[in-house]
Amino acid sequence: MLAIPANFSMVTGDLHWDLITRARAVDCQTYVAMNACARNVDEPNVFQSWSHSRLISPWGKLVESADIQETILIADVDLEEIKTCRNRLLYSKQRRHDIYKLEGL
Repeated sequence: MLAIPANFSMVTGDLHWDLITRARAVDCQTYVAMNACARNVDEPNVFQSWSHSRLISPWGKLVESADIQETILIADVDLEEIKTCRNRLLYSKQRRHDIYKLEGL
């Protein structure tokens, strides 16, 4: 699982939050927990976070999500789903070792 602290602004949040959180889960074929600060509605002159912390499955599906308030998200994570996703999508098996080589690992 990737746990990614992020704090998108009100300008970028609506456009990018859903897209990036789901894309990262699909790219990495794992669960992604994106957490953000709750929105500070009492102080409108300070940075306003988009908020909306969430957990995304390896398939890019929303598992659990918060709104703008401070929230604790609790969800079950099925590690077998990661294996199933990776076996069905085969990203790691489509490497072209004939055209590149990783060195120094």
